[in-house]
Amino acid sequence: MQPLQLPYHVPCVSRSRSHCRCCLWVALLALVAARAAADEPVTVRGQVLGLDRAPVEGAAIDILREGASVSAGRSGPDGSFTVRCAATGPHNVRASRAGARAQETERFPLSAGRTFDFTFVLVPEAPTAANPAPSGERSWLMAPLPNPVVFHAGGRPFTLRAAGVGVAIIAVALVLLNVLVLGRRLGWKKRRLSGHEVGDLVFNKPQTPFAERVQPIAVVGAVGVEWSLVYGVAEIKTMMAARQRWLLALSLASPVLVGLAVLGLLVAMLVGQERYLFVGMSLVPAGFFIVPAIIALKARGQLRAP
Repeated sequence: MQPLQLPYHVPCVSRSRSHCRCCLWVALLALVAARAAADEPVTVRGQVLGLDRAPVEGAAIDILREGASVSAGRSGPDGSFTVRCAATGPHNVRASRAGARAQETERFPLSAGRTFDFTFVLVPEAPTAANPAPSGERSWLMAPLPNPVVFHAGGRPFTLRAAGVGVAIIAVALVLLNVLVLGRRLGWKKRRLSGHEVGDLVFNKPQTPFAERVQPIAVVGAVGVEWSLVYGVAEIKTMMAARQRWLLALSLASPVLVGLAVLGLLVAMLVGQERYLFVGMSLVPAGFFIVPAIIALKARGQLRAP
């Protein structure tokens, strides 16, 4: 008996081998293409402009990784730049120039073969002690009140404006506490308000101009009481004679605390405004600082007088 011949199996084996060879060639070509793409550098390009939208020539362009420059270049006469970098991963791009504030992008991932476009606008630096403003510019009084960082707390910076608000809040709280203590010691003065005074308080705000104020004609059943704490040279003199030092200190501290509250609010409101406004408005809290000293000196003079 002759064995069964299967000639059609041979072409199948041949086609299978050809298919394997094709797969190997495709995989090899894909590997070569991936390697070529990985070898392509990253391109960072763009333009550097000034505030007037004019191109800035000679600006330094740095690609940064963890703050260190891995590739650098400079902008041309038209402000354009092109910097290539072989590194990948998270990076920043910074544009800087002498006399201008450096501008830096947020961190972003670099990918091989990709192109990134940026436009930087460089802002001139503010005049400092090391770089004073030309004599032809605004004087000290016309310059804006700065807002520097005055201290750090808990790792957070606090500016002059924030410090002014904090001083005002603390001073107001201490004034209220001080007035409550002094009221118990010196006594509150109570005065019953008339019906017309109560009506005026109800219908008119304190800042209402006289010509626009509402004049109540008939007020029925309006009742009001005014509580006040008043002391001056006579009371301070009595405290000095009785050697009530802590009460004397509280009495003289109240207007000083009010002055601190006003000064803190002025600083918070006038940061960024011309200095002459702050200097002129500072006369208001200065009065709260000077008046207690005048009262104390006058009371001491009367106490020493025969």
